[in-house]
Amino acid sequence: MVSNNFHQKCTYVLVDELTPLREKLLDAIVAKKACVRISWVERVAEEKICNEIPSYSNHTATLSAEGVSVKLADQGTRENCMEGYTFVLDSINSESKHEENSYVVCVIPGGSPYKFDCFNKIKVSSVKEIDLMCAVLTGTLDRSILISPCGEFVLFVFI
Repeated sequence: MVSNNFHQKCTYVLVDELTPLREKLLDAIVAKKACVRISWVERVAEEKICNEIPSYSNHTATLSAEGVSVKLADQGTRENCMEGYTFVLDSINSESKHEENSYVVCVIPGGSPYKFDCFNKIKVSSVKEIDLMCAVLTGTLDRSILISPCGEFVLFVFI
């Protein structure tokens, strides 16, 4: 079945190189659908398929996320790249009216020496939302994108 719109029955999503990352495409990625370039479809059409569909690993796309080229990793790599980290989305200013860039993603690394007792106050790193999204898509979290805490930026943990 071929469709111009993504839905759960889709098994593959056909994308051009440097396709902009939009909501529908992100929905497909979150739903663990394979995003392939037209070259994979051409290969499938050229081969006489008996029982097995050819691998698409050499035909994954490079997407564009806010002007940054992002090579999409396979699902298994994406699935485990954030293992061991805890991410908390919080408002930078509790009085902000959902303005652009008014949110911060706090990052707590796995194996953190912090003990999460009731009303514990800790300093944590943060990360830009686009950098976090790119890390998930590529399957690699580069620690250099983590912004060290400074000043009075703290996270209160309630249990």
